[in-house]
Amino acid sequence: MPVCSQCQTWIESSSVCTRCGASQAEMTAVDFKVAPRAGVQPLRPSRRPAVPLLTALDDDSETDGETLRLRTAALSIGRHAADWTFGNDLDMSGTHAKIVHCPEADQPDRWRLLDQGSSNGTFVRVARIELSHSETFMLGGVLLRWETGSTPRPRLHVFNPAGMSRVIRIANQSALTLGSDSSAADIAVDDSTVDARHATLQRHGSGWILEDLSSRNGIWQRVSEYPLSTSTHFMLGEQRFLFRLPEPPAMPRATP
Repeated sequence: MPVCSQCQTWIESSSVCTRCGASQAEMTAVDFKVAPRAGVQPLRPSRRPAVPLLTALDDDSETDGETLRLRTAALSIGRHAADWTFGNDLDMSGTHAKIVHCPEADQPDRWRLLDQGSSNGTFVRVARIELSHSETFMLGGVLLRWETGSTPRPRLHVFNPAGMSRVIRIANQSALTLGSDSSAADIAVDDSTVDARHATLQRHGSGWILEDLSSRNGIWQRVSEYPLSTSTHFMLGEQRFLFRLPEPPAMPRATP
């Protein structure tokens, strides 16, 4: 059935709209799409949680890959003993992590990422880390560990692919730069996944903060559990994932 392009009234048979008098071009109900109208929200579920999207990212992409819709309260991920398996990733444990729906009265769409005691850890991409003793993180694809212990000078362990580390003792500077370019960074991390100036270490009170410098491959913090937000990147083994949750509808503006 055709629709008036001016006032969106259904037209039974006439070529002229009986409501506004406009002539009607050929258009069917299937072809026609009503333009969004101010103050009208799209249809959304109101009695069930929103459906998150979980994407196992392609090796060369930050957004594209194989996507699942999470329609159950929990999903396990691992190499062989999980709901979603990745048999080709030998750095992933059998059951590596779970994504669990944890609703609360004021937050019905809360989800959490839970490590399941994996051998190589669960890592989340973050903008900054408040470093604590034995904090493990990655710059791009390089694994590092921060240690304070009982010594006055913190130590930074930088691991190579074989698992061997070199130890860097942090002196009395208040800020240091980490990166692959030894002429531009205070601490050189020689790896093709690390930017020339990748991140900064800054003294903050009695502790230290690691902060990303808008690097291409980011900084990744090892976590035992983590609240999943609207858009979260995480890594299990060498497989990167993107968790996306639909944005809540905007609240209508109050009329004066």
